[in-house]
Amino acid sequence: AFTRVMSKLPAPGPMRDLVYASLITTVGNGLSVAASTLYAVRVIGVSNHTLGLGYAFAAGVALFAGLAIGHAGDRLGSREVMLTVIGLQGVVTAVYAFTRNVPLFLAVIVGLAVANQGSANIRGALVAQITVPETRVRDRAFLRSMTNLGIGIGSVIAGVAVTVYSPTAYSTVRL
Repeated sequence: AFTRVMSKLPAPGPMRDLVYASLITTVGNGLSVAASTLYAVRVIGVSNHTLGLGYAFAAGVALFAGLAIGHAGDRLGSREVMLTVIGLQGVVTAVYAFTRNVPLFLAVIVGLAVANQGSANIRGALVAQITVPETRVRDRAFLRSMTNLGIGIGSVIAGVAVTVYSPTAYSTVRL
């Protein structure tokens, strides 16, 4: 099955690079989705109320920031903005693994929400630039499938940390 999936990869070039980058990023997102709430509550000590309000606030900020990031992609180039957003995701994710207080936690989840929304907004424009109309729908579908695969893989790995139930395990999957 793995060989069959890999044979469907786009030809070497920008689209294949985007597929690999998206797969790596979404494995991290899968880890985050499955373990971040437990990490926040059990390791950092965030209350349920603060957690809910923090995620709601982060989503609101990301909604508006995503528009600005999309505009930046139009002006500065989708590739350049995508690289910046992916770099931001990496840095903020690394900081999250060492977060031990509520104010920093709130800053980190806002940063991650902004980077994730910006990445999603830019990805469509980038795909339009690096594909030809004849394969665009197929390439976009393949990219979406790899996104789902990455989230699934990350969730399975995070399940191990959730089962282990230790601050070290949570911090490890946050990296």
